[in-house]
Amino acid sequence: MQVLSLFSIIALTTVLLISFSIDLVSATGNVDHTRARLSKRGRHYRDYFGSGYEPRGPPPPPPSTLPGLPGLPTLPALPALALPQLPTLPTAPVPAVPALPKTPALPNLGGKSGGGEDDEEDED
Repeated sequence: MQVLSLFSIIALTTVLLISFSIDLVSATGNVDHTRARLSKRGRHYRDYFGSGYEPRGPPPPPPSTLPGLPGLPTLPALPALALPQLPTLPTAPVPAVPALPKTPALPNLGGKSGGGEDDEEDED
């Protein structure tokens, strides 16, 4: 029973992913075809979609002159908040960091330099 539910979840996920990818491809394909069609007619897609915003009518009044909603009290203007000046804290000079002592060399344990095992001694 668990195998059947696992299979159905995998199948449903696969179908959803395929349909989502088809939607993405078709959406991007439509934009490209629209641009190609417009440029073939001698008009560029920027002539239609690239123009800037041109407002129509008078500009809106500034927010301070907007009338309040009926039934609601108007709020008074908030005064500018002045932050108190904090006193400057005296800072002590930072001491220099002393140099670290050199690490002593490791003692020589009497072995040959190069490490590893010697193959010549294992010929028994």
